[in-house]
Formats: sequence, structure tokens, C-alpha cells
Amino acid sequence: PSEQKSIYLFLNNEVILTLVIGTLLSMPIYRYFWQKTHRFFNEHPLLFLTQQSVLLLPVFFLSICYIVAGTYNPFIYFRF
Repeated sequence: PSEQKSIYLFLNNEVILTLVIGTLLSMPIYRYFWQKTHRFFNEHPLLFLTQQSVLLLPVFFLSICYIVAGTYNPFIYFRF
């Protein structure tokens, strides 16, 4: 029938990436990683802060780029 829709109409690269990341992080992989690195980062706190900054700055930059490049942008004068 014409009302039946395929799931492929709703899947794009963003949705697939979000599903993959959500699936991976819903598993105990974070706890396993934290147990392995917690001791090392307690001994080297400056390295922990450096690693945190290095990982968060690209995420911040990409999110700003995503907002600026959006079609319906509430920050219309951000580019000027």
C-alpha cells in the first residue's frame, strides 16, 4: 500500500552514526576503558586535562560548523 514507508527513507549518515555510537556506549565499554585508564590519569593529572581538551575542542568546533551550515539557522548573523 501507499502508506507503507521504508525504513531507508529515515536513515541517513547522521542517524546511522548516532545509532552506532549509542549502541557502543550503551555497552560496558566505557566502564572497562575507565578502569584501565583511571590509575594512569591519577598519576598524571596534567595529561588528563590535556587529553580532555584535545578531544573536546574538535567536538566543539564541529558542532559550531554544523550550526552555522544549517539551513534554518537562528544565528543568521554569525557568519558576518
